Amino acid sequence: MKKVCFIIVCFCVFLSSCAGKCYVNESYPYTNSKAKKIALLPVVKELPYDADTVFYNVFRKKIGTFEIVKPSEIKQEMNGDKKINDAVIAVSSLEYELRSTMPAPRLKEDIKEEGFGSLRSACGDVDLLLVPSHFSMKSFGGLVTGKTKMRLYDMHTGTLIYEKALSLNVSPGGQARKGGLLSAMGKGTDVTKYEINEARLCTSLLAAEASSDFQTLYVDKIK
Repeated sequence: MKKVCFIIVCFCVFLSSCAGKCYVNESYPYTNSKAKKIALLPVVKELPYDADTVFYNVFRKKIGTFEIVKPSEIKQEMNGDKKINDAVIAVSSLEYELRSTMPAPRLKEDIKEEGFGSLRSACGDVDLLLVPSHFSMKSFGGLVTGKTKMRLYDMHTGTLIYEKALSLNVSPGGQARKGGLLSAMGKGTDVTKYEINEARLCTSLLAAEASSDFQTLYVDKIK
């Protein structure tokens, strides 16, 4: 029995550590970066609340020195343009097995030159693109779990700069907890109107952590 309990505890600790997994492209020329403008890609998953607005409002308060292209602006470009729509969905759905010993992924190869061109057309003349990849918001009997992989790309070369896995659980009372078993499992049901407050809070906290990571993993490195 003790052995079983020990295995379960180890498994939970392992899942919690996975929730914060991070990849940084150390070969990226940070000191040469002159980035001034960043685009926030919209969440492609349908949700019963405006996750993009929550995300943007939190992010812009944290990162005031960058000009930000809103997710809503990119959504406008997506409407009626299949190539742009397909490019945004493709970028949000990319799967990587990242290793520090391998060259960093490049969007020009991942979604082809045409897809990258469509993405640049949707974002305008930006230097960086922040992507909430595989964004998910689930409910476990009232406990809301949100998770995503935040990816930052150089939009001149299409190179991946970093990826950070984020996950949070928010209880009906508003108490939040990073990582953990439920957020790593990714099961449950889609959030409904009964869990919208918890889902908004979860999205807001994910956005706050994403903006903090942007500061630490990118801005601090180009100073």
